[in-house]
Amino acid sequence: VDSHDVQWSHNHDDTFFTPTDWGFARYEAYTGNLVEDYILFDEDVSSDVNHAQLIENDTAVLISDRSYNRMMLWNRSTGKTEWICGGIDATLDSYDLDGNLMTKNSLFYGQHNTEYFGENEYYIFDNNYNAETWLYHEGNSRAIIVSIDVSQNKAQLIWEYEFPGFAYAFGDNDRLPTSNIITNWWPRQMTKETGVYDLHGLEITRDTKEVAWHMKVMGKGCDIDNTFECLRSTSDGWKMYSIERVYTEPLAYNIECIDNTLTFVSHNTFKQNNIHQGTALWRAPDGTLLDRAHFDWVPYWRPTTVSLSTSVSLSKYDTTSLVITNKFGQEKKVTVSCGA
Repeated sequence: VDSHDVQWSHNHDDTFFTPTDWGFARYEAYTGNLVEDYILFDEDVSSDVNHAQLIENDTAVLISDRSYNRMMLWNRSTGKTEWICGGIDATLDSYDLDGNLMTKNSLFYGQHNTEYFGENEYYIFDNNYNAETWLYHEGNSRAIIVSIDVSQNKAQLIWEYEFPGFAYAFGDNDRLPTSNIITNWWPRQMTKETGVYDLHGLEITRDTKEVAWHMKVMGKGCDIDNTFECLRSTSDGWKMYSIERVYTEPLAYNIECIDNTLTFVSHNTFKQNNIHQGTALWRAPDGTLLDRAHFDWVPYWRPTTVSLSTSVSLSKYDTTSLVITNKFGQEKKVTVSCGA
């Protein structure tokens, strides 16, 4: 299946969803056969759906239509559009970073990988690309966060990170468990600000916009003073459509053991759009089971707080052990000291 990206169905482990030019589709994983094809736009009208994110147990779909500078929430149960942000047919009012109503312009242009990360926040790679002229709309490409309040009919730009250049295609912008942002981009024109690198991957601290991690991919390079030699296209040099972070074991932190109660904060090994179950086992060194709990990881890689308790006296144990397991059998093992 030729696709921008895929997402496993929440309700059917043997099928996945992928965006299409005019909507999205569901396929059988083992055969590649088409199960359902959702055409949301007129096929006679040029459209470029480059991302489709299914949320709320696959009942709602966030669609990113790059050609028309819009994202929309489509109700899969009713077959109706709930709202549209951006573009000429927007149903939400857009406000810039300073809170000013934007009467003509969209918050983003030619965007990629629009994604919902909970708490009304939508993470977007704003290419700043004009599909009609194939040029930048105004300024450089950005990683942005838009907050949407449907009750107020409002879309508000609340965060932005501007790159030192313009990328007319590709790019990603995701939230990490730390609340940092992970993003990737490539410069159409290499300059002294971008360096002679084909591709950049960055982790950015949300509060301060400091760069916590920076990957630079070198291609054939160029003479930085030669403008034409340092010009790149999507088919020239190294490119990356999107970027993801995946862990080999569940995360656990802020672990406390007080008065026979153990609490911790956890995230699964990768971002998921729905609730998924985890298991926590708390044991003494002699194998005694102190407590066991099935818990649900909060969607969108948001923090999940778990609490365990026991009636067993812990004073005779110097340490205890905590094991967190996900549905794939990946384990996180932690040694925990409890106060007497």
